[in-house]
Amino acid sequence: MFNQGYLCKGENMERQAKTILLYLFVSVYGLTALGTLAMLFFGFGDVKEAERSTLVNTFLVETAVAIGALFYSVWGLNKKDRATEEMAKSNAINPLDSSFKDKIIPLENLKLPTIQLHENKHFKGCKFVGPSSLVILGGTIHHNGFSECGDFIALPDNVYMTGMLVFKNCTIEDCEFLRITIFSDKGTAKGLATIEGSSVKGI
Repeated sequence: MFNQGYLCKGENMERQAKTILLYLFVSVYGLTALGTLAMLFFGFGDVKEAERSTLVNTFLVETAVAIGALFYSVWGLNKKDRATEEMAKSNAINPLDSSFKDKIIPLENLKLPTIQLHENKHFKGCKFVGPSSLVILGGTIHHNGFSECGDFIALPDNVYMTGMLVFKNCTIEDCEFLRITIFSDKGTAKGLATIEGSSVKGI
């Protein structure tokens, strides 16, 4: 499991490593090519006439390999950039949407400018990523997984809370919650208590 920040950091490190290897390869080729040219045209190394054709062929092969490797490396880096950009676009989160399917959602990305309430929305096959906290009030909760979420906490009646993200009467199915502390009303908490391995406090 990961969040976007870790993903971007890993991709940047991979790109830097590939760029360093590319420069290293070009440098090694450049030194080799200079040595070959020096032997062919400037008399270094006392090259015999019989060896000249071998050196020329070797130089041509080295050049062809270098050009091929250069184009492949540049094409690979550009392809990786395009794939990363497409992935970012496909996984972009608009908190005003009414439904979300097969999304990796850092919970902070669902926060709204005013009241933090998502009502009557549909989440299917999503992964909610913390660390964060969430209030679930009613709705349909079906076939979900909870990893590193700790206890579910049932809130007292008529409690007032602010600054927390709230799912009210939402449908949440086939989703996974990672490192998220979940609060709920007592009715919802009783439903959460039926999940295998769950622990609910406050009821």
